[in-house]
Amino acid sequence: MQILTVLAENRIDLVADVCTVLGEAHVNIESASFEAVDGHVIMRIGVKDEQIARAREVLLQMGFNVTPPEGIVIELPNKPNQLASVAKLFAENGISIKSTSQLVVTPGFATVLFVVDNQEKAQELIAKHFAPGKQEKILLAHIADRVWNANYAIRDQQITLKVAELKKQGRNLIELNIGDPGAYNGLYGFQMPPHFKKELVEVINEGGAFDGYADEQGEPYLREVIAKDSKERGILDASQEKVVVGNGLSELIDYLMGVIVGPGRNVILSKPDYPLYTARVNWYGGQARYYSLDPKNNWEPVIEEIERQIDENTAAIVVISPHNPTGTCISTESLRAIIDVVEKKASKDTLIISDEIYHRLRFDGKAHTPMASLSSTVPIVTLDGISKGFYSPGWRLGHMLFSNLNDDTVLKALLKVCSFRLSANKAVQTAYSRALNDYANNTPEYAFSMKNLKERAGYTVKRLDEIPGIECIPPEAAFYAFPRLTATGRWKSDKDFILDLLETEGVRVVNGSGFGMNPQEMFFRVVTLPSIEVQEEAYTRLQRFLKPHVR
Repeated sequence: MQILTVLAENRIDLVADVCTVLGEAHVNIESASFEAVDGHVIMRIGVKDEQIARAREVLLQMGFNVTPPEGIVIELPNKPNQLASVAKLFAENGISIKSTSQLVVTPGFATVLFVVDNQEKAQELIAKHFAPGKQEKILLAHIADRVWNANYAIRDQQITLKVAELKKQGRNLIELNIGDPGAYNGLYGFQMPPHFKKELVEVINEGGAFDGYADEQGEPYLREVIAKDSKERGILDASQEKVVVGNGLSELIDYLMGVIVGPGRNVILSKPDYPLYTARVNWYGGQARYYSLDPKNNWEPVIEEIERQIDENTAAIVVISPHNPTGTCISTESLRAIIDVVEKKASKDTLIISDEIYHRLRFDGKAHTPMASLSSTVPIVTLDGISKGFYSPGWRLGHMLFSNLNDDTVLKALLKVCSFRLSANKAVQTAYSRALNDYANNTPEYAFSMKNLKERAGYTVKRLDEIPGIECIPPEAAFYAFPRLTATGRWKSDKDFILDLLETEGVRVVNGSGFGMNPQEMFFRVVTLPSIEVQEEAYTRLQRFLKPHVR
């Protein structure tokens, strides 16, 4: 359906005449609205796409002022948040909505007109994001609302489709979007440490001893080693009874949010945030609240904002250090300050979720301070696993350690949910228990990888600093940098910018708004894992792309 806007002098039989002449021309009116303004009537008449030309011709012959079809008409399921989904999609892509109007309501659906400032681009988004062959329906009615309200920018479907399209064209792309040390068949040069591989091979060669299901909480021998490692890192109350093992941290984060989050509950997250947390809070009907990390203060948290956000319904505060996407580390002073605020203002059951998955990847010369080592009273959940510090995200193993719980209610509830999926991978658990137990005897293997990480992160910052129109705070750990675009260009948002960069130069990065930042602040994330040669090519392309926009 398309909409014609008709301006005519107001008279008693005007609507009858318009409807009659269109009917005689065999044009069916799908929707209509009429508004009287200063002696005139503005009519918005919706007709099927194939009848639009005929309808316009007939109305012009009647002497009316008829504008060309305007806006985009979308049929939405008549449910909460559907209009918000469209508005958010347009906003993320720099499209301004001038007006909206509801045209028709039918059982289960509402037809809405969007008048926007970039109709061509908006129509392209409709075609890419909505049901194939049914582009007038933005969402499929039988899909749960939470699916459409969840986003994960690192694997953004719109960008992924564009990448696939460019690859089909034979374009040479450089993808700096995913912090995967094993990406591209090991092209980055990082891989599971040899002693860990050796343990995996031995587990396989030991026959069927590890082919069955494991304990739903995690194998006791692995939990014992994790507790021992945690104590050595300063978490003195660590015990194997408080460890939960999963198929990657993402699984456990999902399960824990399902246990503690629901309507009326809130979780306080950093901004920028790792998008999985926001997605899962929304998924379970909770409210995501945010505290800022200050780029003028090396991305340290603004403690006052945490204090303002906490209330009796706060389920958890999430702290990520070393941080993704900035690559910086929160100071011990700030960690203590967060603990103090939670102790003073939060309920006794509010958790601090301390995501420390990158703790083995600090290259700033400072020792990592586990948050749970700083308190014996505030409930803290420490997150760790093999994906980053052991360069093995594809093997999917993560774990949580609970400290200072007031009772075991949350832990028991989490174990109940874990039992639904039966267990984490038993063979990987066994190999990890042996590799972690022998970690101290294999430090040269890790030192070599850390040397490469530090060199590549340094080169990332060096090249970004050399590009006019870019500023970047140097990372201190992990695989990322989070630069900001200061050059002005044709881009209305950070996503606009990264799409343009991808299409023009074949360089893929992640928009800062995907991590909760304001799209107009123009932050973006890059991974620092690629070789110096690959990075040089990527940043040469970026510099060439920005050159016309720098004065």
